[in-house]
Amino acid sequence: MLMKNNTIDLTNLFNEAFPVPCDGKITAISASFFPFDEFIFEGSITIRAQIFLAPKGSNIFTGTSASVDLAPPITDPFPFGQIAFASANIPPVPVTVDDRLLMVFYISSATDTFGIADILGKASAAINIV
Repeated sequence: MLMKNNTIDLTNLFNEAFPVPCDGKITAISASFFPFDEFIFEGSITIRAQIFLAPKGSNIFTGTSASVDLAPPITDPFPFGQIAFASANIPPVPVTVDDRLLMVFYISSATDTFGIADILGKASAAINIV
């Protein structure tokens, strides 16, 4: 999946987007990430969980301000079993019924990692819509 200018195009790709069940506002986000394996690199990697939104019927998703940077940053060695986590109340992000939401986990910042582009792991997240 390629993110370009805060946009993700999932046309003709398998995706896990979910429809919004009611009109409202996203007011909180919580997310966690558990790396599958040990990594050999120097520096640190910060994982961000961010909600991307597409109108009903569209596969073009745009990043919203609903995001959290998970802590602690992933460093080498990252202790096996340790989970990077974050939870935050956020400024309200309006959504309407049948908008499509996509929770995206990505490397938001990295230092001295010599070209690490991805990291494998298990991700989980939740949002609050009021």
